[in-house]
Amino acid sequence: MKLSKTLSFLCFLATTVIYSQVEQLYTKTYSSDANTTAFIELNNTSLEIQKSLDNKIHLDFSIDFYKYSDKQKKEYLERHSINFNKDNNHILINIKKNQSNQFSSVSEFFFKNDSTNFSEKKTTEMIISEVDNYNGISSLVKEFIERSSKTEKEKQNRIEKYNKRSYRWKKATDNFILKIPENLQLTIKVNKSKIDITEEIKNHVTIRAQKSELKIKALSNKKNDIRLNHGLFFIESIQGGIYNLSSVYRNIIGQIKNCEIESEFSKVQIGEIQENVNINDYNSHYVIYNWANIFNIFNFNSEYSKINIHSPTTIYSGEISSNNSKLTLPNTFSKNTELSKNKTKVFTTKIDKSINNTGHMNINMTNGFINIY
Repeated sequence: MKLSKTLSFLCFLATTVIYSQVEQLYTKTYSSDANTTAFIELNNTSLEIQKSLDNKIHLDFSIDFYKYSDKQKKEYLERHSINFNKDNNHILINIKKNQSNQFSSVSEFFFKNDSTNFSEKKTTEMIISEVDNYNGISSLVKEFIERSSKTEKEKQNRIEKYNKRSYRWKKATDNFILKIPENLQLTIKVNKSKIDITEEIKNHVTIRAQKSELKIKALSNKKNDIRLNHGLFFIESIQGGIYNLSSVYRNIIGQIKNCEIESEFSKVQIGEIQENVNINDYNSHYVIYNWANIFNIFNFNSEYSKINIHSPTTIYSGEISSNNSKLTLPNTFSKNTELSKNKTKVFTTKIDKSINNTGHMNINMTNGFINIY
């Protein structure tokens, strides 16, 4: 019996090795200094960014094939256009793949069918864990199965069937790994692609992303400029910069400080407001779960938006002004404001000067909903 199991296991390993093959395409290393810049353009592929340990820029591009014949691998490789170049102190990287991508339609489906209970309190650690555990579209599929299943048995059966189907599918995965030193100024333009930044980076980063997904450990630079139009955005920590989000189907932020967000038509969950956050929004849904002990200032200006706020546990001041909006406070208190030329102050809290004020919350809304728990 043991011999039979051993032979079966060895056969499985041999089959896996035959089915799975890695094609190494490019490996390059560039020197860098304080003035080095890099421009990366991606279309329908993926990029993983890590820290460089030797102050050099390292590029590595390979493709993992699973259940591909030699002919199919050749055809897949021919769909790629790959260019690496260094001109003076500027690095240019361009990778494009000619292949259909269902990312936008799939992620939009989950956005429209999102049944998250935003009134349920979550800790900052829970939100960061959600970011860390996100693993692409398969995570959304399994989440949808969990929410739509009526029983635990049904959920397990559906997930098991999905995993078996995934294993049977042939796959080709692009692996582009970029290791960067702290002095590099990085500009990334992506379309229908995935960016995964696995470590905190303090570089000056500019991102222009369309129909893409971003998963980031942490960004810490006041000059950062991130713009995402249609996609998914998961990040554990933001310190500084401007973030422009349009039709972001799911945005989960662990912690945020010294930052400005411009958004529209998006769903945003924030684990913790740390300090000095300004948000200007149009027709999005925001959920804020926790606040730092001293958050200084929080401004939220919006039209046609909905915001769910789990109140700070510390003493704070606040002012809510609205026009044609509904405010709901704890203990089932609610208040509506009618449409008028000017906003009406519907809620104000003032703190005695002898008491340490941990922060001020300022909300201005037109045609929206404010829920405070």
